[in-house]
Amino acid sequence: MRTTKVPPIARTADGETCESGLGAMSAPSPPPPHPPLPPPSVDQSAWPTPPTCPGSQLCDADGTEMKRTSPKVFDVVFHTTTGDVRVRAWRDLAPQGADRLYNLARLGYYDASPLYRILPGFVAQFGVAADPTVSAIYDWRNDSPGAVIPDETKHASSMGNAKHWISYSASYDAASGMATNRTAELFINLADNTERLDAKGFAAFAKVVEGEAAVDAWFAGYGEMEGACDLHRDGGWVCDGPSESALYSGGVSYINSDFPWMDRVGYASVDASPAVDGDDGIEHLSHHAGKSATSWLAIVLVVLCGAGAWVRSNRWQRAKRERPDLEDPLSTQPLTSQSRRGDREPRESLRAPVGRRSPSIEMTSHSAHHSRQLSRESLASQGAPMGTEIREQNSGSLQGSQSPARVM
Repeated sequence: MRTTKVPPIARTADGETCESGLGAMSAPSPPPPHPPLPPPSVDQSAWPTPPTCPGSQLCDADGTEMKRTSPKVFDVVFHTTTGDVRVRAWRDLAPQGADRLYNLARLGYYDASPLYRILPGFVAQFGVAADPTVSAIYDWRNDSPGAVIPDETKHASSMGNAKHWISYSASYDAASGMATNRTAELFINLADNTERLDAKGFAAFAKVVEGEAAVDAWFAGYGEMEGACDLHRDGGWVCDGPSESALYSGGVSYINSDFPWMDRVGYASVDASPAVDGDDGIEHLSHHAGKSATSWLAIVLVVLCGAGAWVRSNRWQRAKRERPDLEDPLSTQPLTSQSRRGDREPRESLRAPVGRRSPSIEMTSHSAHHSRQLSRESLASQGAPMGTEIREQNSGSLQGSQSPARVM
């Protein structure tokens, strides 16, 4: 069991800087005054009341309902203030992460939760429950039984943290060099962050498949969270976002009073049998990747074959101009048996003398036509190692043993 807690992604602890070498943080500027709120873009009258503890199966992170196995592929539709966002999850890419999302969504964890960290060109983060009694269960600092799920790394067939792919928010343990302490917070990559995040262990397992425009419309005016201003100085974002501790302790009431323009997840619904094209597993992802690569290979081969035929034709035409009597080696022509005997008789003897019948054999050469068929074999089949494999963990307790440094 860890004694030193690590902050989740883009968070700080004990009022200190999140990343070594950054120096003291500057105090965030106060939020500017807000004009009156516009009318909601979607009907919120049917949105459910968020769950509370006690009274919800979410209250026991180690309980049977929170340990259900998710389908191999499933969708979660987040109904937000800007529209619906459909997310597709592949369990094979990160079984622990997929199971957790499946159970959180179907039990109402994300109902009325804020979209509290929107950084254009980087990530959109959410996943702190609206009610503090629920979010306290999944606050890594409380170390509730079953709340922290085992670490997982990038699967061989995963696209990684590419644009619109989703991973769990986590902290970075300097001892192991990997992300750890995942509970319920998610982030959507708003750009290709594969080089930035994949090697640090953020295991992407889901993707936005519909509603990208709704994601782009989430209010980003609050920028980075309080206390995380120095994490990404090159981003150019303001630092007027909520405080982590206040978000967990105050819930949606804190958001309503201090961040009225912040968008929300009204509720989430689970589609356990989404309509998918072809295979419903990670083979489907590999198939599409292999199909695309094979298509490019086919184009390259066609171009090379065409260029070779053109060069061959030009050489033949040039040789024909130099020697008009030269015959096309691919054309059909009769040959006599005497012509096959080479130099044993002079060329003039190819025609038999009058009165003498020379037996001859007529041989016809045909141009060879070979059909080529490219293999459409998938470039990556299930189980074929293409990168780091999933690292199984035997415990959901807090990982690592030394003080962490921040990743994001």
